[in-house]
Amino acid sequence: MRIADRQLKPIAQRIAATPNQLVDDKVVLELLGAVADKLGRSADQATAALSAPGMTRKAQLELAAQGMSKREKQDLLTLLDQSGFTFSPGAKNFLEALVGRATLNESGGAAPLPPPPSSGVSADTSGIRGILEKNVVIEAINLSSAPALRLHLEDTKQIGSTDAQGRFVLDANRVTGTDAMSRLNAGDVIRLRGRRADGTATDWVELKVGGRDADNAQFNGMRLTLTDDGRGSVGLGHNTSRPLTEPGAKLRFTNLRTGDVLDATADAKGSIPAGLKIAGKGGDQIAVSVSDGTNNTDLKTIATTLSVLAQSGVDTTDDPKPHKDETKPDGTPTYPLRRYTGPLFVNGVNSGDVRQGAIGNCYFPAAVAAVAHVSPKTIEDAITETTNAAGERDFNVRFYSRSGRMEMVTVDADLYTRSWGGPIYGTTGGHTDADKMELWFPILEKAFAKWKGSYDAIGNGGSSAAVLTALTGKSTTYLDPGYDSPDAIFRAVKAAGDNKQPMCAGTHDDKKLYTNTGVYANHAYSVLGAEESGGKKYILLRNPWGESEAGNDGKNDGYFKLELSQFVKLYSDVSILRA
Repeated sequence: MRIADRQLKPIAQRIAATPNQLVDDKVVLELLGAVADKLGRSADQATAALSAPGMTRKAQLELAAQGMSKREKQDLLTLLDQSGFTFSPGAKNFLEALVGRATLNESGGAAPLPPPPSSGVSADTSGIRGILEKNVVIEAINLSSAPALRLHLEDTKQIGSTDAQGRFVLDANRVTGTDAMSRLNAGDVIRLRGRRADGTATDWVELKVGGRDADNAQFNGMRLTLTDDGRGSVGLGHNTSRPLTEPGAKLRFTNLRTGDVLDATADAKGSIPAGLKIAGKGGDQIAVSVSDGTNNTDLKTIATTLSVLAQSGVDTTDDPKPHKDETKPDGTPTYPLRRYTGPLFVNGVNSGDVRQGAIGNCYFPAAVAAVAHVSPKTIEDAITETTNAAGERDFNVRFYSRSGRMEMVTVDADLYTRSWGGPIYGTTGGHTDADKMELWFPILEKAFAKWKGSYDAIGNGGSSAAVLTALTGKSTTYLDPGYDSPDAIFRAVKAAGDNKQPMCAGTHDDKKLYTNTGVYANHAYSVLGAEESGGKKYILLRNPWGESEAGNDGKNDGYFKLELSQFVKLYSDVSILRA
């Protein structure tokens, strides 16, 4: 039995060490104090607040729930399901209510929710119940409310667990409360699955909340891209990693200038079909109506009206300003811009092409190299070479905003260059000569700097996870070596590597920790996978400098592997792009 929370752990150890210890209301009060200490109180202060005169069991439950973290909830589930401790009926009911598996009996006895059905899963406004696999954690997302929120389809909430028979009964008050499950209204479409201990998941189950549906489907117009194709049509696009509307919703697009109408039906992910077009041009107004099949069935009520831009993207001629360290007191660049004429790609894209330059943005090349390692086509598809009206070479680079909107940035191949040759910022392996250097990584970095405002804006630290999302439009998951077990980290990294999911890892700030390790403090690395060799487990990594790696293989190419025990000691986090 593993208890991670530092306040709950000694209490659990004391109970385990005491023969015939009954976990009664008094012991539960200690556990609640440890849980409620997150509200700006110490555990002792939290216990005192919970013991205050006039405190009802309901008030105690609400106070503890406000301070309970995800980690503490998992620890309480472990105590209930794996400890073997003997609980009094009232104590067990209280803890079951706190983790969302029972309603609270304020008199102290157990008052379970209605029993689960004999098969399948059902929901109404009082909660969700059913049968999945045994002993799995249930994660869910409300697909009806998700379009209005910054959620990917994989951004689920853990809402409870199944028992040894696979059954679960979850009260609505415990199911809701976060973006992923912000509500449980009649007619809402819920998507849920079970997560096994080894990290794998069951198939998705979709269900509709029972009751009278009074809420029409939502529609997020910010996720719809309208593009004038210059030939009398407007293309309708949508980044499918985030829902546009409720699954199965009926949509009507009306050009308010011409009266042309286009009807469509959202798929199971709340996305519109690819390739939709409506007659129109830049400057037109497109009205959007939506119906969930119960409300607004005549599609007369307009959800939003969107404008078609005649042009998109960023002006070709503007260059992002340099980092402040490469700027003179009068604001002019220290180093000149030089036109590079080398090829965009040489033998395609690979992680070894990426070299971090003289700027504090290790998070960016680490993420780019991670994507290049497993999905070079993602990079190749993100950069399109064109010729502008002046006959000059331009590059259109695609990024995804936090909201999932695809955004195009146009740059040229003018790079800030040292007087003795070679770009100041990112380069690719091999040549750095202006007429020979492979350009894809410097172009991608320049476009990212332009997108964010300047090289200074991207050169003072940042998030590799955010870059993974910007390159792919997908969200990330997070591993914490300080919390997740070494074996769990190895399994997750191995599975993600085998599944070609890009990964990055960051190190701690304490430089003393890295003496003679070959690993650097406060630095980001690409994670390339995991392997077992000679009875030992290793994590495979790359330094975005393209050199200075741990180990003694003599190659000085940035690639290396660390034993798992060293990895969990030296690295503070791992970000994995969702599949």
